[in-house]
Amino acid sequence: MRLQTISNAGAPLISVERLVDTVPVSRNENLAGFMHKCGICEERGSGYDKVIAATCDNGLVAPIVQSQGDRFTKVALFSHIPFELTTKEDRIRTCYTQACLAYVNFEVIENADIRRTFGLGEKKAQAMRIIKDTMTAGLIKRVDPAASPRNMRYVPYWA
Repeated sequence: MRLQTISNAGAPLISVERLVDTVPVSRNENLAGFMHKCGICEERGSGYDKVIAATCDNGLVAPIVQSQGDRFTKVALFSHIPFELTTKEDRIRTCYTQACLAYVNFEVIENADIRRTFGLGEKKAQAMRIIKDTMTAGLIKRVDPAASPRNMRYVPYWA
């Protein structure tokens, strides 16, 4: 497993759990606007969403985002990890971030999405275990609790 870390000065201006869906906030709007005009950055704040989409599309676990007090924010990105070597926390974090990304794109997640992300093929029970663990952690919820297990869909807890 290869790990790449990225750091950014200062504490995050929004909750790390809500990086995918929250409207971006800039520490310095004038500087951000100038950098956008120069073509150095965007103003939409979709960079983290693109990272989550790339990790899901490539079967990678979601990044870990940590606030280091007021000093800096650290993001850890991972190369491919075989499913058997992923931790419960990796699986829960990945399921939650996938649900967040789906929701902001007017979609929901289901068992098949989790199987695809983790490369589980037809192992529905393993995907269901990840979903149940993520629900137990309070990070996702059912769209329709009355739906049959086959038609169960999930969204982030805040949706």
